[in-house]
Amino acid sequence: MLAYGLFTGGPLVPMDDYGDVGAGVVKEDPLDTLASTFGGEPVKTKGGISVQATELKSFEPSDLGALEEGALPQLFTISITNGTKKSIDLFSVAIVKTDIDGDTQAVCADIFDESQNLMGVPFEPLAAGDTVEFPWGMACPGTAGAKISVTIAITDKEQVQFDGKLA
Repeated sequence: MLAYGLFTGGPLVPMDDYGDVGAGVVKEDPLDTLASTFGGEPVKTKGGISVQATELKSFEPSDLGALEEGALPQLFTISITNGTKKSIDLFSVAIVKTDIDGDTQAVCADIFDESQNLMGVPFEPLAAGDTVEFPWGMACPGTAGAKISVTIAITDKEQVQFDGKLA
């Protein structure tokens, strides 16, 4: 089974009967963003979580017809090591932003493909001191060799931007 997903949050808007909510603007602390490269060394968040991603490579999903025309299927493995003193949920791990050759509107969609073990983030919490590796598939617009930046949320306060080139 192949599933092709795009997950985005909608804009915040003021609602009737809520009074003045500041035109829907919610002030939040900025996320701590670390820089890395696909295939680079692990980076460690302030919270003690180490993250690494392999080089991007092209692959063939089991159902090519499910992809948008012209999309390049990309595959990488993400490794997360829990350097904290308690177990952590991995539900926060998600692609939050992509940039292809400077186009910040370019969107890479997640590919879920059971036959290739592309099942998303593991459901089990990651125990203190443990490491988990899992494959990640995405379909991106563009051409092979194009520069890509993928920002992945690690926690609700920390994210890593991986730079590389489309395979």
